[in-house]
Amino acid sequence: MENESRPTFSILTATFNRRAKLQRALKSLQALESRDWEWIVIDDGSTDGTAEDFQETSENIHYHLLSSNVGANRARNHGLSLCSGQWIVLLDSDNQFLPDTLSIIHHQVTQYSEDYIFFFQCRSLSDGSLLAKEYPHPFVSFPDYMNRSFSGEYHPVIRTEVLRKYPFWDEVQGGERIQWSIVIRDCGRAIVSNSETIIYDDTGTDRLSNRWQNVRRLRDVFLVDLRVLWREYLRYSPRALYQIGARIIFYTAVVWFQKMHSFLRPRTTLTSVGE
Repeated sequence: MENESRPTFSILTATFNRRAKLQRALKSLQALESRDWEWIVIDDGSTDGTAEDFQETSENIHYHLLSSNVGANRARNHGLSLCSGQWIVLLDSDNQFLPDTLSIIHHQVTQYSEDYIFFFQCRSLSDGSLLAKEYPHPFVSFPDYMNRSFSGEYHPVIRTEVLRKYPFWDEVQGGERIQWSIVIRDCGRAIVSNSETIIYDDTGTDRLSNRWQNVRRLRDVFLVDLRVLWREYLRYSPRALYQIGARIIFYTAVVWFQKMHSFLRPRTTLTSVGE
């Protein structure tokens, strides 16, 4: 009886001070064709009134407010322990689903029932374009994933027990590609679908893709990537290894320049103005 009540999909969202955008995500869930899901929302200490919107929710929406801001990855890891679905579908709080998102995902995970991780296409909110080229094969191997023949912004879906075995890196913000690399390495491959399952908000300033606002975070992600996967890069993609090293040097230089610019910038003082 316990398995019968278990949803197929656990939708996992970490959020921080994105009340309006989270409402947009909620509306997209309410428009889903499928009802075989639960939504686990981990509020990473928001102060914008997000909690007020979850005082009255349906039984398949579970909202948890953390007492302090711990970062998106730690918040997601907290949510992992609360997920009861067979599959975890990630939904960033500023993104939104399409009405047939879960129907598309269900078709794929049923067709490839022995696999563990899936990638689907994302569509840009700003201009409607796809954020990755269509991949010509139904799956990507670990060597191909490492040599960057498979790249772009994809929407991942992963078995719950696998994601618990490979939780998010809590020492950095972002860096999911490192995590997926390890999963694909140990599981053998990832299934790729060119069907769209998410509308991706590429307009925010707190995305890692907004490089100039987030150079320190990017550098930290590349440092972890190098530390964890340097052997795999050396074996399958030495060129990518060199590129990562160059980016670390570049972003470190930018961080240093930003510090020096801030230090040398003239300080202004407030002076009283006579009437």
